Amino acid sequence: MAEPIDFDNLPENPFQAFVILVGLFDEQLAEDIRGNEEGDTRLALISHMNKITGAARALHIEALRDWELPDYDNTYNVHREFDLATKSIVLQIQIQKARIGAIYSVELDAATKARIHNLVNEIRQLVEAADLEVGKKNSLFSNLNAFDADVDRARTRFDNGMLMGISIADLINKGANALKPANELLKRINELLGGAKTKEAAPEKLPSPDDIKRVEKPRKQIQDFRRASRELDDEIPF
Repeated sequence: MAEPIDFDNLPENPFQAFVILVGLFDEQLAEDIRGNEEGDTRLALISHMNKITGAARALHIEALRDWELPDYDNTYNVHREFDLATKSIVLQIQIQKARIGAIYSVELDAATKARIHNLVNEIRQLVEAADLEVGKKNSLFSNLNAFDADVDRARTRFDNGMLMGISIADLINKGANALKPANELLKRINELLGGAKTKEAAPEKLPSPDDIKRVEKPRKQIQDFRRASRELDDEIPF
């Protein structure tokens, strides 16, 4: 049986929350289908659509707002199209996240990584020698380690580096004078990150949620029977 969804710990970003929920709903659908002994999975498919459209409404994902639950007899066809539409939206969100991630990160060469590691190690030594409460010292070490690990990634994110700098600045402001030399070390780290970032091509624009294209539900094709009848009459040679 699937574990209950922990809605309280979903990401604050509604689009990222939607991606996670779709993945969980897909897992629930797969489990429902495996447990179905009759072979008719239409109720499971309708339930799957209901969960996703409900999540889309709650999170204001406008790209799916036009979709409605299908008639029972038409469930398979409608769900197939809905599933493709949902996958398209999830893919757009994931690509957008990657583009934003590229903006707030930088690719570092080996020499720059080594220099930053050395600077972080110097800050670590200052923290170790500082007269700080154990909790504050451990928190700083955690921030330093997180940024140090980011430096070794293919792209180094800025957020952990900013958190590290903010934490140190706050402690200095509160009287941790032993950490003051870290200001110069942080400045040098920022210069290295900034120098690498300026070498990268600037993005055309920051991705926006408005860039995610709405996938409309398929419109029912209404056959013009009068026209069809006329065309049929034209084809009958008597």
